[in-house]
Amino acid sequence: MRIAFVSRYATPFHRYGGLERYAADVVRHLSALGATVELFCEPAELSFDATAVSQPAPGAVHFVDHHTLPGLGNRPGRVILDRITNYFLFAAAAAARVVELHATRPFDVVYAQGLGAWGVACHAERRAATAPPLVVINHGMEEFKTVQPMKRLLYGPFRAGIRRSSRAASAVIAADEGARAESEALLGFTPRRWAIVPAGIDLERIEGLRDPEVEHAWRARLGLDQGRPLILSVGRLERNKGFEVAIEALSRATVGLPARWQWAVVGAGSQADSLAKGVVEARLEEHVTFVGAVSDRELHNLYALADLFIHPTLFEGTSIVTQEAMAHALPIVASAAGGIPAKITDGKTGVLVPPGDADALSRAVLETLNRPDRGRELGLAARAAVARRLAWPAVATQLLGVLGDVAAEPPWRRAGADR
Repeated sequence: MRIAFVSRYATPFHRYGGLERYAADVVRHLSALGATVELFCEPAELSFDATAVSQPAPGAVHFVDHHTLPGLGNRPGRVILDRITNYFLFAAAAAARVVELHATRPFDVVYAQGLGAWGVACHAERRAATAPPLVVINHGMEEFKTVQPMKRLLYGPFRAGIRRSSRAASAVIAADEGARAESEALLGFTPRRWAIVPAGIDLERIEGLRDPEVEHAWRARLGLDQGRPLILSVGRLERNKGFEVAIEALSRATVGLPARWQWAVVGAGSQADSLAKGVVEARLEEHVTFVGAVSDRELHNLYALADLFIHPTLFEGTSIVTQEAMAHALPIVASAAGGIPAKITDGKTGVLVPPGDADALSRAVLETLNRPDRGRELGLAARAAVARRLAWPAVATQLLGVLGDVAAEPPWRRAGADR
């Protein structure tokens, strides 16, 4: 099967994130099953050590160069403007490249992340008879969930693009039944076909990234020594990730924590300065380190050193970082948001708290961190659960089955939605 996979960003060509990781894993694991996967993404940034992350090969990579509005991207105050302008420009250019290649050597199916599907969807609406079938996965749908009036207004075009892509798709993929129901409500209509395929986790790759020298470097950087627990969070530094709530919760928990605890936050985003200011105001400077964006190898060696993972997100999609913490057998305290309750069983494989509830988060952190035997029990149960249900080889087989079923459908059945 020949698959065109459209994703604006993909590790190792862009900074680490859940969507970037997913793109690399899709290419690698579908290729391992015998599919020919060609990745369409933006030109490589290579602004960090790309050799330290696993490659998405085998498979061809098409860097889609396109006109962009300068000065945007992942910069404070510019992220939304980038997403409602440059993302559409990328999607249109990617579609043009896919269509060009499809004309001489047809793709069996196009698989696209989020708004990356928009250009292909527009082409399918104009030329349904010659367009390759389209399958869409919408991770998180955070643009539909924001409650900030101005942000919601600005994201109007983005939501319209996602809806248009989902209507044109032969199938829309959701990670679980909860995500499917939520996505259907947010879209406002029923796509022609839903498919449930969880986001996978590559346990063998994670084990292969362990490196004593990298762990030693982290210990030195964070001042970790025996008896100094490390709390870890990973995510974009944006309001929806709830890091302000975590700052408040940890400030309240300080009296019950060991004297020299440390919270490391991995990620970059528009709220970096605001969060740093919040840490100072809470008098937590000696306990908190914002480490920024890191390579895959650096990240997984930091997971290996952590004693507790907290994910205080206000709303969420698949939450790949939660799966990664589970893979490292970490005790987890996370918000009961998005796809997280489908992965974490409260009290058995982790602890769930209401999103935005600093008191509940504070209590859960104290109870979990101060009961190391209980924490180890939760972590081991989480590792077993992720290995049983979310390992990539099994997930890739499910995904390839969905793509194959769509590819086998006659053209007249490929698009359209139940209104």
